[in-house]
Amino acid sequence: MIAFEHSKPSRQERDNADPTVSLGNFPAPLDRGQAWFGLQLSALILLLNRARYNAQTQRKSVTDLTATELMSLRRGVARMMARNNASHGSADYRRSWVYWANMHLHFGDDCAGPIVWVGNGPAFQTFIASNADETATWCRCEHGTDQFLTWHRMYLWYFERVLQEAAGDLSLRLPYWDYETNAGLPAAIGTPTYVDEQGQTVPNPLRVNARQPGLNSGTSSLSSGVTSTAGAMATTSFLAFSTALENTPHGAVHWRHSYAAAAPMV
Repeated sequence: MIAFEHSKPSRQERDNADPTVSLGNFPAPLDRGQAWFGLQLSALILLLNRARYNAQTQRKSVTDLTATELMSLRRGVARMMARNNASHGSADYRRSWVYWANMHLHFGDDCAGPIVWVGNGPAFQTFIASNADETATWCRCEHGTDQFLTWHRMYLWYFERVLQEAAGDLSLRLPYWDYETNAGLPAAIGTPTYVDEQGQTVPNPLRVNARQPGLNSGTSSLSSGVTSTAGAMATTSFLAFSTALENTPHGAVHWRHSYAAAAPMV
């Protein structure tokens, strides 16, 4: 284990660290001291494991990915999704798409409760933690607290490591969608199919059918009131900035780009 351990890891442990550990063993919620220690330790790991750090490339907009980079992203996501049916408690399941999505939030009585529908939409799966590891790991996102930004940054950092392992590509970085500049869903995400590395036309793992159909098809886009960071950038304290950013664009984009009552997961 490499995260939030107070003992110094050996060189072999650092180089062979399992990217599926970390967040699953965090106490919840983390206090400020634990969160700060984790950020410091993660920075130290990057410095000590220089080969891995040097393999990283600058994070890009999804619209700027090369064909090779986009293929790597799709390969990693598809492999994580293929692990969704692995045995609960297995290493493969802990590296699955469902496991990491549920780490953030999921529908179910032990997390976000039942789904409340507004209008028609696709069916959503509900989950209940089935073992101690899932109970300790799932539904741990920080919202409405001063740890909103730091928790999500660490979550994405570790998620990216699992994605790299799934893709077999240490240079793979999570791309971003700059929806404030381009409010239309990028075609690489919304297109239903793509041609994989074997030359086969297969479903696009980046597409989520629970998104608003107009966004997936490219016939509609998000409004500036949903995507603007102006309100957050006008604040003058960290907590005010974090709170404003969490609401708009973060929360607003979640809700507006998916079916009305199903936003947390897509």
